Amino acid sequence: MTHPTKAQRDQGRAERNGFRFPQGVQPVDPLAPTPGYVVSFEQADGGGDEGWEEWPDRYVYEAVVSADRLASLARALFALLPSRVHPILDVLSEDVHRDVDPYIAYERVGLDRFFEEFEALRDWLLEDGLVGFGAMAEEPFLYVYIDEHKIVTVRCEASLRPVVEQTLGAFDLEELDELAAVDAVEHEHLSVLPWPEERAPALSPFEARLETLCDAWKLVLNLDDVANVDEEGRPVGVTPWKLLIRVGEPGEPHAPRRFETVVLASSLRDAYDASLEAIVDYADHTPTHDLQPPPGSESDHSSFASEPADSLEGRRATLLSAVRLLLDPTLRQAVDDASSDAARVVAVTPLQPCDQR
Repeated sequence: MTHPTKAQRDQGRAERNGFRFPQGVQPVDPLAPTPGYVVSFEQADGGGDEGWEEWPDRYVYEAVVSADRLASLARALFALLPSRVHPILDVLSEDVHRDVDPYIAYERVGLDRFFEEFEALRDWLLEDGLVGFGAMAEEPFLYVYIDEHKIVTVRCEASLRPVVEQTLGAFDLEELDELAAVDAVEHEHLSVLPWPEERAPALSPFEARLETLCDAWKLVLNLDDVANVDEEGRPVGVTPWKLLIRVGEPGEPHAPRRFETVVLASSLRDAYDASLEAIVDYADHTPTHDLQPPPGSESDHSSFASEPADSLEGRRATLLSAVRLLLDPTLRQAVDDASSDAARVVAVTPLQPCDQR
């Protein structure tokens, strides 16, 4: 994962033979994609323990289009969805044992709410090489997703094939024998947002957008909170976790407050529970004047406005992100000293809101 400097971002997007790539996905090896799509068939599967209905037999379309036409194609395909959908968001992860942080809305949201945030954050969603997003509906079954390479995937039941192919055809996309996309060659993933070289005591612009979508699209981080394993399912034991947690909801009398914690724990659930206890304890023992924004801060809506020290008790907490860290010497010693049965909080850092939306 790479966060470029402003100078790197200002170099603009790559273009090959008239095909424009997203700013956040840069091919390294030679590649000249041909706009078009491939189609395949998948048999029914799904269901299980997560509350989803079984996905029916479906056709899968994977499409590539130049970046200057992607927004219009996305609107046309999302418009095929019914009035209520399950939004999806994937973020390339900083976790040392996982490639992607998956977010899903188990509760359906109105398609108008989905479109509202899509339009508000369109440039970021369609250009940033660290995020993929989309939405799905179960009746009729339709799944529309734009991944971190900005390849468009549509899964649909047989009855929707004509309208999907008609929509793709309206953008001059024809069926190909093979898809030539940027993921077929060596390439780089970049964020189009500024990213501080050192962690500032405030949300980054990337994290602020993540929080916005979690609220508007009712997204939750879709991770196993009990088993601490790598992507091959192998246990990794006690690991250092970095969690981003918001306490409170927008619109409440007291503004929400955000905290970053570092915790040694054998599961996400233990790390989260220990973080909440530490955050409440931190607020109980921190004078309110210590929670004010620093002198000269331009923020006029700081979440650290004066409020009772115990105001965090009973307020709803939202887990915005959770990643496992590399072991530096300090953390390695802490892990060696930690009990496998008890989580240990190493740090609690209050974060100010982000002024750059």
